[in-house]
Amino acid sequence: FESAKDLPGSAQPQWVDLTTYLRDDLLAKADKMSMVNGLEVRVPFLQASVVRAAFSLPQRERVGREQPLKY
Repeated sequence: FESAKDLPGSAQPQWVDLTTYLRDDLLAKADKMSMVNGLEVRVPFLQASVVRAAFSLPQRERVGREQPLKY
């Protein structure tokens, strides 16, 4: 959390998710489950240069616009 303190308010939770939950939980589970089942799984868009480019976008462009409910 300390590494996110200099980021704008709404970018802080994005950075924390990227550096903790995504790396330590979701990616590890995807890797283990794919190996157990003999699958080759590729996690897209996590190359460092792509992540840096995404974080360089203005916040209003990173966060999706509010969508109408489907039903």
